[in-house]
Amino acid sequence: MANTAASAFAVCLLTLLTRLSNSSDFGAFNPDETLFQMQWPGRSLSSMHPGVIAEEVIMKTLDNEEYRCYLPLSNGADDDERKRLEYNGPSGEELIQPLFKQLNCIYRLEAYWNYELCHGKYLRQYHEEKEAGKNVKLQEYYLGRYTSKKTVGNDDVEEPDDDEIPTKKIDGREVSYYEVVMDEGTPCDLNNDSPRKTRILYVCEPGSRGEIYILEEVSTCEYEVVVLTPNLCSNPAYKPKEAPVSEIHCQAISGSPSKPKRLQQLESEGSVGQYSPNNLRPPSQSSRHKHQIQQPKEQPAAEFADKQLIKDFLAGEYCLTGGQGWWKYEFCYGKYALQYHVERNIRTEIRLGQWDEKEHRDWFRKNKRSKGVNVYLYYGHGDVCDLTGKERHVQVKLKCKESQSPHSVSIYLVEPATCEYILGVESPLICSLLSTADDEGVLHPIFD
Repeated sequence: MANTAASAFAVCLLTLLTRLSNSSDFGAFNPDETLFQMQWPGRSLSSMHPGVIAEEVIMKTLDNEEYRCYLPLSNGADDDERKRLEYNGPSGEELIQPLFKQLNCIYRLEAYWNYELCHGKYLRQYHEEKEAGKNVKLQEYYLGRYTSKKTVGNDDVEEPDDDEIPTKKIDGREVSYYEVVMDEGTPCDLNNDSPRKTRILYVCEPGSRGEIYILEEVSTCEYEVVVLTPNLCSNPAYKPKEAPVSEIHCQAISGSPSKPKRLQQLESEGSVGQYSPNNLRPPSQSSRHKHQIQQPKEQPAAEFADKQLIKDFLAGEYCLTGGQGWWKYEFCYGKYALQYHVERNIRTEIRLGQWDEKEHRDWFRKNKRSKGVNVYLYYGHGDVCDLTGKERHVQVKLKCKESQSPHSVSIYLVEPATCEYILGVESPLICSLLSTADDEGVLHPIFD
């Protein structure tokens, strides 16, 4: 019965929206971007908000209940636009300054690198490694430093007009942002020793605490960071633009009930969630403010991944790729490890190292590596490094990463010394292979 009632309501609603989208006066309303809310019983056209333009349509349900519905063609003046035009409070530069004066720092922790953003000071990337009986080894790069000349409010940089405030689409939502440039970071050897540089995009988000939402390398040694902050929210120009909500008002005629009977029954059974006139927003809209990345719960890896996939991996025919930001990484077991990026359909590669089993075994014995939860492999004879004049080489650190999907992979790269690398590769494919490594770390087939 619930399915029948839902179908009846869905047919009625679909007919209304189809009629609305086909109207010649449809104007600025896009059915893919506009949220609709039905009112039972609704107001008459004369009692609606001044400036609302609507089309009158007579509708029938599957039970021959008749309703006079008013389909909105125009909502009149936009309240958010009115507030923006009337605003005469502090500018974005003025609103963001208290965040800088607090001199507080926030952190983002990832698989290998940690990031420290001190508002109004610097953005630092670092890794601390503790070795038994030794001091902590610190590796760090400054991705940018703040100077007041690189923000608006100074003689050489003008505060943008509200109409010129830049926007960016984040998670499908167009948001305005206030930009601060941090430059003069640690020199980048991959970019002719140019200083690293970061653009900080401050975005209004009520309830946030100045935390990092997105951090990525958009080109070689140039970064972009999205920071959520409530500081900008008092200025309407920085508030996220919301999809308009248009009300469809329906009034019963010809002795019909104020609301379709089947819809009333559906609501009383508690099954109206999917079709409720007050719940017509798609799930992505209802959670659009939460700014939380929900990570799927990882499931235990299968005892063995697909046999053919493992065979292809050990043969170097199935390569693992991954990485975030500008550079991506590719690892082909028994062949090579490289980093690459693609721009305008042109792929640029830097070979970090290539496989030679004898050379690996010599390196393994010389460095007294031992088997454990990770396996280390040595890939030498990479591309020549301009800074050292020597060939690059890389240690590949293989680690088991449990996941329901054998194709899941996490790859990151660190550079302990100039053009000498450690490539971390984590995948469920490796889980069933670690135990097959011989005394010198070389993996062996697990299937005949």
